[in-house]
Amino acid sequence: MLRALRYIASAALLLVVATDAALAQTILSRSALDSLVRPALSDRAEGTIRADSRTIDVGTISDSELVVVEFTLRNNHDEPATLTELRASCSCLHILSSQATIAAGGSYVLSAEFNPRGRSGVFSYDINIYTSLDSASPTERLTLKGEIERTDPFTHLPYAIGALRLSRTSVTLEDVTATATRRERIAVANNGTTPVRISARTTVEGLRLRCEPEELAAGSEGDIVIEYRPTKEPTTDIETMVILDGVEASAAARIIRITLKR
Repeated sequence: MLRALRYIASAALLLVVATDAALAQTILSRSALDSLVRPALSDRAEGTIRADSRTIDVGTISDSELVVVEFTLRNNHDEPATLTELRASCSCLHILSSQATIAAGGSYVLSAEFNPRGRSGVFSYDINIYTSLDSASPTERLTLKGEIERTDPFTHLPYAIGALRLSRTSVTLEDVTATATRRERIAVANNGTTPVRISARTTVEGLRLRCEPEELAAGSEGDIVIEYRPTKEPTTDIETMVILDGVEASAAARIIRITLKR
């Protein structure tokens, strides 16, 4: 009897685990997944709301250039149609127009703004238009496409010190002792037109900074390596800084702040 109860309990536990696993992951076919991303247009409202041009190609733009586009929609239905929802496929595509009602035989201009910041390469984004003619499926779909030319190749390095771009300007070295060297790296790039050799000044003995590679060529990336090994066991945490040399900027702009924690 006890063995039977144990078997039932084990089977129930396996069923719960299997159910949880099934709930945690849903397998979709490729067509089902595509339909979520780009739903099929409504059969019921087919041809009623049509754009003069479904696709606008903005050509090649820079990654800092905001682009505003306008689509003209026409109501070919014999009754008014209300635009109930406008869904963009990317947060970078901001719809400026609001819900509106288009009279039978009338037209409406839909405006949208595209922000390419942080993006590059060829793109294509949609605006799905839902109307009072069919709330379940889009009545019309508009597409904005083009190509983004990246003007800043180091957007992943947000901090600037002269011609240098850095991933951060402060570091913390944990668990510093006299028996081990602690090390941190800062990603760096030379956004200038000439090579740069970086050195640094500090007031803390045992604290060193170097660049890998030693000479950072124009347009290239590397690492600033900060190392600390005290000559004696530290008794307190230290808040300090280094001033980078080899960079054209004021001393106040060339500071990297460092925290040394025991």
